[in-house]
Amino acid sequence: MEMKKLLLKSSLLLGSVFLLTACGSNETTEETTVAETTEAVEETTVAETTEAVEETTEADSEEETTEADSEEETTEADSEEETTEADSEEETTDEESEVATDGLQDGTYTVVGNPDERGWAVKHTIEVKDGKVTTSDFDYYNEAGDRKTEDEEYNKNMKDKAGVSSKEAIEQLNAALVEGQEAEVEVVSGATHTAENFVKSATALLEKAAKGDTEETNIDEVALVDGEYTLKSNEDERGWAHTFTLVVKDGKVAESKYDMVDKDGNLKSENEEYNTSMKEKSGASFAEAVEALNAGLVEKQSTDLEVVSGATSTYDAFVEYANLLLEAAAKGDTETIEVEVAAE
Repeated sequence: MEMKKLLLKSSLLLGSVFLLTACGSNETTEETTVAETTEAVEETTVAETTEAVEETTEADSEEETTEADSEEETTEADSEEETTEADSEEETTDEESEVATDGLQDGTYTVVGNPDERGWAVKHTIEVKDGKVTTSDFDYYNEAGDRKTEDEEYNKNMKDKAGVSSKEAIEQLNAALVEGQEAEVEVVSGATHTAENFVKSATALLEKAAKGDTEETNIDEVALVDGEYTLKSNEDERGWAHTFTLVVKDGKVAESKYDMVDKDGNLKSENEEYNTSMKEKSGASFAEAVEALNAGLVEKQSTDLEVVSGATSTYDAFVEYANLLLEAAAKGDTETIEVEVAAE
């Protein structure tokens, strides 16, 4: 009986051991599984996180690379633009330098003109040094070689009538050419005719100096290119526009047709009412003035014409525009010249 109890206890003890062993085994398995799962999850998470970080890093790196490339491209573009601008500036500077240095050729240049009705002829000489006009000597000479600027009686009479002597006007014009280095100088009040002749001779001299042509030239005998040369302007405040045509044949002015025209094509020289009124007020009609000027240009082949008394403004416009047309004819430039007049 005791032996049975002992065996039963032993069986129970062994069963407990097996049960505990089994339970321990399950717990171990579960712990192992949990640990492995946790490690797997952690490894996966770490791996994913690492990959994500790496991807993010790569993405950031790509963005940075892209930005860097972009910045480099921008920098290169800016650099190219700056280089282009620099080249452009250098080219501009070079061009400006060429214009500045490609001026007049050093030397002495002289032009003369035919004697006017009083026997005075233009003579104009300039000196060019280092590509610049350093002296200008414009004057009128008579047959004996006397200068108009030294004719005391003439200068006194002109001063009394015009408010300026020939000597004073010419001194101003010569100084203006040297100072401004261009032919288009300001007209001296009271000496319009002298100023116009000065501009004409100065223009011819600068053209000669640009070519280095030191041979003396008669500006009133320059051969013209055959053709028809035309000038026109806008309408003035009274609705009249200048119209001027020169016809050149065999190198000479064959026809001179200067007039003014309104918007309907009516010529001022044919406006009886206007011409009658002008003649009564000034002693000369517009028709008479332009007829004399047109005839004088053909006869003398020069704008060195006598002023028409009572038609000074008409004379001034005629001479100014005739000189422009003669310059065009000397070059054979038949393109219509357009001038602007003030429409007050």
